[in-house]
Amino acid sequence: MTGIALNITAPSVAWYGAVVATLSGIKALSDILNDRGRLKISFQTDMMIAGDSEANDEHIAIRVTNKSKRPAKITHVGLRTLPSWNHALLFAGEASRTLTEEDPATIYIQPQRSIDLEHLWFVYVIDARGKEYHWYKRRYGRIKWYQYKALSMAQKLGLFKRRDN
Repeated sequence: MTGIALNITAPSVAWYGAVVATLSGIKALSDILNDRGRLKISFQTDMMIAGDSEANDEHIAIRVTNKSKRPAKITHVGLRTLPSWNHALLFAGEASRTLTEEDPATIYIQPQRSIDLEHLWFVYVIDARGKEYHWYKRRYGRIKWYQYKALSMAQKLGLFKRRDN
């Protein structure tokens, strides 16, 4: 009877353990990083509402989609325009909405006539945890956001006084 002898040595067991531990560590880290809240925002202008009594009124539509497994409760929706960095438009009267895996998206509709879309900087959504998500109109809008945050921090530290735009 011919058999194959299998030699299991301590170094081979150590290598096997090291590979399995590394792979499980990578998987655990991946799960931790992917288990955070992620919202995707899209923005449309010149929308018409079918069956609206004022059929000529144009609206903006802000669609928010939950891209994570955990539920997200949206508490605030609004937008900011330039050049006035310190002023934001908040859509008042909007009830909090919870986005889950079964119902992952919602749409906010607002009349467009009173909104200055030419100077639109970004649309923002705030969830119940206080995290703010942005959709930028222009390519370099995020850089301007970091500039705004640095300016706000400098003003809080008293490096110079706030100038209202």
